[in-house]
Amino acid sequence: MVWKNAKALITEVNEQAVFEKPNGQHSILELVWHMITWREFTINRLRNDKENDLRYFEVNDWQNLDHNNKSLWQQALHRLHQTQNELIEVLQTQKDNLLSKTVEGRNYDFRKL
Repeated sequence: MVWKNAKALITEVNEQAVFEKPNGQHSILELVWHMITWREFTINRLRNDKENDLRYFEVNDWQNLDHNNKSLWQQALHRLHQTQNELIEVLQTQKDNLLSKTVEGRNYDFRKL
């Protein structure tokens, strides 16, 4: 339910507004790519994938995006949807005791993540 509400809000945003950086703050475009990066981190940790280490995700967090590249918004929407499906898929293979396990490279458990 929460995802459906968030998805509806994100897809209803005026496309021109996603590129604006009010008062020098992050744009909606940057916020969505930030969400994607940490979803990818979560999926990576759930799959115990060693391809990308913690540093990879930290470097790619808050990416310097070209706000003149208007295709980045559609790419972001597509990747956000894709990572949502991947996250659900990988979570369906997990047991509830995962929530109390510590996330590799972090000082918190999967419940917090």
